Amino acid sequence: MPTLSLAMIVKNEEKTLERVLSGAKSFCDEMVVVDTGSTDKTVEIAEQMGAKVFHFTWINDFAAARNHAFECCTSDWIMWLDADDVVPELTQQQIKELKETSLHDELDGIFLTYQYAIDEKTGNSTYSFLRERIIRRAANLKWAYPVHECIAIPAGRSLSRPDIAIQHRPLEEKMITKKDRNIKILEKAIESGDESPRNLFYYANELRDHEQYEEAIAYYDKYLRVSNLAWEQYAAFLNTAQCYLKLDEELNALEACTKAMLLDSERAEAFNQIGLYFYRNEEWKKAIPFFHAASILPKPESGFTNEADYTWMPYDFLSICYHNLGQQEKAIEAALKSLPTNPDRDRVLNNLQWFIKGL
Repeated sequence: MPTLSLAMIVKNEEKTLERVLSGAKSFCDEMVVVDTGSTDKTVEIAEQMGAKVFHFTWINDFAAARNHAFECCTSDWIMWLDADDVVPELTQQQIKELKETSLHDELDGIFLTYQYAIDEKTGNSTYSFLRERIIRRAANLKWAYPVHECIAIPAGRSLSRPDIAIQHRPLEEKMITKKDRNIKILEKAIESGDESPRNLFYYANELRDHEQYEEAIAYYDKYLRVSNLAWEQYAAFLNTAQCYLKLDEELNALEACTKAMLLDSERAEAFNQIGLYFYRNEEWKKAIPFFHAASILPKPESGFTNEADYTWMPYDFLSICYHNLGQQEKAIEAALKSLPTNPDRDRVLNNLQWFIKGL
């Protein structure tokens, strides 16, 4: 059976490191932790958990740090994790099975689902995407980009397993730190002339997250003029729409969502957002076709995915549209379809009572 190394880069992760290492220990033959300057008990905890600890001087470049971590690994395959990730028990078993069946020389990488946002109340994923997660060491593939780094796996040399999920479960205090750190790294890259599509996209995201909406729109536009990656372009249009909504420019937001829909009519997010435009303006009949289109689309395997768009959201809004049009039976049917995964079950149950009374 092929062997598997864990590769991690860390700094001051004493609060979550044991959690992720305890999960990885069940399927990894070697655990490599590269510390980039911790001042807490991170290194001590890593050693106590049986990891090999190496050190790397931080140079504001995540790709460089991850490449160093990969160089320290000795197994046939390498799996990367972050200190605020969680490997559920089911995933641990699935990766054990993956080692037995799918790690062979015809592949260079395995993509797994990254559940990047979790509803702490329900435990369900709310935002996910596929990420290159397990890499064949002999392929000698390298990480690129100083932040939001990635590895380019040659065409035809990867396998996607969307059924296997890693969860991102960060502490709130770390999210604030990362938010400020990432925009500074990207600003430096942009100022130095590195306006690659990826840097432009993620810099625009950071500007949006820092509520610099007009600047974010400008950089999304810059990105869209040089990008040829359709699923990321789709996200850029939707993110542009978010910024316009924050600026109370609804028609510009509608135009951006329409461009996303025309780019990819097999994804639900743009349909829902266009439906919401008409919903906010109480144009119930105009909203229904868009929510209905979203409700029948299957969740795609690639790109960034908002889980709500493929589960409860379109049905929830459909139910209210139908109610306002006096079509109570359709309202009840849609509400019932929304109910199983809706995070606001009490509200939906209350709505159902109103819909039933409306009969």
